Amino acid sequence: AEQPTAAEVRAAAEAVKTALDRHLAAVERRTGEDDPAVHAAFNDLAAAAEEYDELLYERYDEVTPFDIPDADDGLPPYTGPDEPSALSVLIRRDYAVAEPRRLLSQAQRIADHERGGA
Repeated sequence: AEQPTAAEVRAAAEAVKTALDRHLAAVERRTGEDDPAVHAAFNDLAAAAEEYDELLYERYDEVTPFDIPDADDGLPPYTGPDEPSALSVLIRRDYAVAEPRRLLSQAQRIADHERGGA
């Protein structure tokens, strides 16, 4: 597969911005909790974000801080109450370690302490 051009990545970023504006407009005009326009705008935003994320990764080896899980991501179907009292959110963060040796040294100190060492 051919690597996407910078212009294609830029166009995908613009598509995300447009989809984001449309989603907000749909939310502002919603007629109730299950407004079909909001759901459609959400799906359009998710599709635009996924396309941008893929092109960004293919072109620049970079990722976005958000991920829209697919239905086939291996998660079991929801079997809880119709009106849940809590919501769990999965989030992935990537960190750049400025001082890897210092981090590893601290981890080793903790591991030694947990094993009863000095």
